Amino acid sequence: MDKNHTESLYKPEYNDLLRVAFTLKFLRGKLSDLVSLLSGRDFETREYNEDIAEASFKRLEEGVLAFVTETNFKRYLMIVKSTGIIHKSLIRSQNVLNFGYILYLLLRQKNIENAEIESIVRRWIVLSILTGRYSGSAESMFEFDIRRFEQAQDPKQYVKHTEEGELSEAFWSNILVSRLNTSVSSSPFFHLYLMAQIKNNDKAFLSKAIEVRYLIEERGDIHHIFPKKYLQKMVLQIVINIIK
Repeated sequence: MDKNHTESLYKPEYNDLLRVAFTLKFLRGKLSDLVSLLSGRDFETREYNEDIAEASFKRLEEGVLAFVTETNFKRYLMIVKSTGIIHKSLIRSQNVLNFGYILYLLLRQKNIENAEIESIVRRWIVLSILTGRYSGSAESMFEFDIRRFEQAQDPKQYVKHTEEGELSEAFWSNILVSRLNTSVSSSPFFHLYLMAQIKNNDKAFLSKAIEVRYLIEERGDIHHIFPKKYLQKMVLQIVINIIK
């Protein structure tokens, strides 16, 4: 894989590679189960079988090869960037990126068309960030989600069903609004706002030519998107006018 690609957004480590390959091929989330499977454990009889160990190593190898295939990796990164995540500062959840890659590889295994894969993975990444889906018991949620996607006759419909269940009208009108009311610049909800600006090719604050995208790519910060001194000046002027 191209070093420049891994350094920009998604820089998987050894554990990430194992997690993606394992969840993809075994539809399980707990890495501790991988040790048992590679040892030949039969989860039904609770006995150990050499044939299971051999088959498990073969399946894991297939998952690792799918992970490190350069075409797969680069195409996945293109999908990530198409959500508006163009800089590593905009995404701090490695679990979101890991599951996104698992989902991408699974959908390719199911021979789904590229355009549909891109739409599903993009929507799932945004859903995961909005709901903090993998911030808690990530392993359990990985297993739950990958099995649902594997069983789904129509993965796109499953995404839509999940969105309707977890991103209700109350979420958009109340929950998200309250979470955006924060002074923490590392908030994932604020990052989603920046991602939306990037995706919509919005211009930077008080600029007719420079897009938010370029400021994020070049600087990796938001100083010139929302100039602090200008905002302070405006607030001060509002207070003065109120006093007068």
